[in-house]
Amino acid sequence: MRPQLSPYYGEDYPTPSDQKHMVTPNFERLAKESVVFTRAFAQYSLCGPSRTSILTGRRPDSTRVFTNRHYWRLVGGNFTTLPQVFKDDGYVTIGSGKVFHPRTSSNNSDPISWSEPFFSKYYDGVYEDASRLPTWHAVTEQQVSDIPLTDQFALNHTLNRLRVHAAEARTGKRPFFVSIGFRKPHISLNCPKEYYDLYRLEGEAQYLSNRSWQTPSLAFAMVNTTKVDGVLRLSDAELRRLRRGYFACITYVDHLLGQLLDEVERLGLANDTIIVFIADHGYHLGENGHWGKHVVHELANHVPFMIKIPGRTQPGYRTRSIVQTLDLFPTLVELAGIGGVPKCPRVSSGVPLCTEGISLVPLVDDPSGEVREFALSQVMKGYGYMEYTIRTDRYRYAEVAAITYNKQDDGTYTITPSWGITNDEWLLYDHKNDPEETRNLAYDPQYIGTVTALRKKLTANVVTVYKIPTAL
Repeated sequence: MRPQLSPYYGEDYPTPSDQKHMVTPNFERLAKESVVFTRAFAQYSLCGPSRTSILTGRRPDSTRVFTNRHYWRLVGGNFTTLPQVFKDDGYVTIGSGKVFHPRTSSNNSDPISWSEPFFSKYYDGVYEDASRLPTWHAVTEQQVSDIPLTDQFALNHTLNRLRVHAAEARTGKRPFFVSIGFRKPHISLNCPKEYYDLYRLEGEAQYLSNRSWQTPSLAFAMVNTTKVDGVLRLSDAELRRLRRGYFACITYVDHLLGQLLDEVERLGLANDTIIVFIADHGYHLGENGHWGKHVVHELANHVPFMIKIPGRTQPGYRTRSIVQTLDLFPTLVELAGIGGVPKCPRVSSGVPLCTEGISLVPLVDDPSGEVREFALSQVMKGYGYMEYTIRTDRYRYAEVAAITYNKQDDGTYTITPSWGITNDEWLLYDHKNDPEETRNLAYDPQYIGTVTALRKKLTANVVTVYKIPTAL
């Protein structure tokens, strides 16, 4: 019988090892039955580009999606998505919540990928309207009773569709690929009061003052992702409230995850259902002097990623191999027995189905192995500049490249990244001695050799010329 698949997507979700005091019993419950990729990294620390990368199995430079506005089928190529592969193989594919980034960046969650209309109550919750409420807000029991929050809407739909398709799935007549994306802990930080009550304000230190030594200004995006005026001038008390709200929303999502796991078991599907939890990117809560994402640092790119495979993954399966979120695509296809996904050529805009990811199945069988030497991430730093970062076992190195657009006679554009535009926008962190990335070593004479080697590796793994339909 072909396996069912249930990928769950987290939003702005930190890795538990980065925030050790979070209350996440259901996350830990799933982890105990999964292979846990403890060093998984996103390809872009922004929702739209990262989700597009995960669901197409390609890097942002290939999808040409660097914002939350562009649709990869229009700017990158008509690429086949992960749920689309399963739909074409006879699975019923069902999605709800925030899987793709909504609206223009996915043509409203990419209808071609789903067997049923995608379900999204993304902005319908009255009590999540950030224009009328503080960034942090504990929702009362009466308010939740009147109008469920967005993630509860998505969960209710997912549970209902699981019940409808359970009988056919159990017999193997028609397996399912069910995806749900939880919006929380994305701003605004509104969730039921009971989850706020789990966290105390006392003991939370101020974080905005510890920007990394010798960190260039371009490395930080001063984007007000908290939706609070004057975020850099907030008092200690307000900063603590933000962090408390964030952790409360994490625990709220954990509660919803528990309901999903319970229902899969109740329906008799647990022994045949592969379950995935993965996040689009991480988040800074004041660490490194930054609030939010859209940077190349560890906390913005390090993500939770785990896969439960009934009868195959055992308690305690953890791997330290470096992996990337785009590796999910070829991994699930192989686990389902559909067949391998071909490797993308260096320029793949005309290839509908291929991947720049690596199947992680070898790590399922041997968690002590390694499949990657490094992870590669990027983030746009204003029009015309892209910051790339390479994360090896010990180091993180980052550099900004200037992007040149050259219009061709046929109306398309070739794109060339230029390196070495300046040497005052380099980053080097030694994770053996500085896991919190507080000291930039890029200008330390003792590390010249390390910078040279990592810079060579980074530039060699970025495609030097692209051709796209329009300039972004």
